Amino acid sequence: TTGGIVKLYEARDAFAKGGSTFERAQIVRLDPRWIAILRYHLGTGFEDVYIPATGETDAQLGNTLPTQGFVEITIKDLENMLHVELSKMWSKGLLQNHTQSGARYDPKSNSLTKKGSALKVDDLIRRRVNPDGFTSTEYYTWRVAEMKYSQSLNVEDLKIGTEYGIYIREENAVKNYKLVGMNIDTETYTFKPTEEGQEDLKAIGANLPSIYPKGTRKHAEVGKIVVESVRKGAKDGYV
Repeated sequence: TTGGIVKLYEARDAFAKGGSTFERAQIVRLDPRWIAILRYHLGTGFEDVYIPATGETDAQLGNTLPTQGFVEITIKDLENMLHVELSKMWSKGLLQNHTQSGARYDPKSNSLTKKGSALKVDDLIRRRVNPDGFTSTEYYTWRVAEMKYSQSLNVEDLKIGTEYGIYIREENAVKNYKLVGMNIDTETYTFKPTEEGQEDLKAIGANLPSIYPKGTRKHAEVGKIVVESVRKGAKDGYV
């Protein structure tokens, strides 16, 4: 369903509070399962790193423990080796990187899931809806075709006495305000907060913050998600 493209989901937590110290000079021990996976994906790259050359007793970088079935290598060398392989795939157009995708891996079900708020265009989702759009007991694969975001209002749309959601950049949040004044000569707009603890907001028309209809919860909020079936329906079309 991905056309042979490998999707790399990235979520950085190295600088999160409470995170453990990450040191690339640390030595990690790879078990037989990891070794088999690396041998399969890296091919000759694996041989160059882990297999001793003729007349040598140890590999170039990895410290092999043949009697125990383990390999030891520094995180830095392991990282570099994997980076070379990813660079090869990227250069051939076989890799897509999704930074801060919001995806979470569940080891019990061996599946990758994400919340609806983290969806992006071209993400695949499973729904109990068949390609014709009818409810089904089976799961079908659908693709996110379009994300429609809430549009901020223009100056011409504002009316005195109406409540709006205004994006406050310093708080990175949308707060509720009521438009209480308009000065046509200076093109100044005055908004009064509907909640306690907020100050009045004044701004000129050319420098207004993002203003949304009342009820909008987030800045550039997704108002609608358009999905389409990856399989054709009975009428030879996509829902």
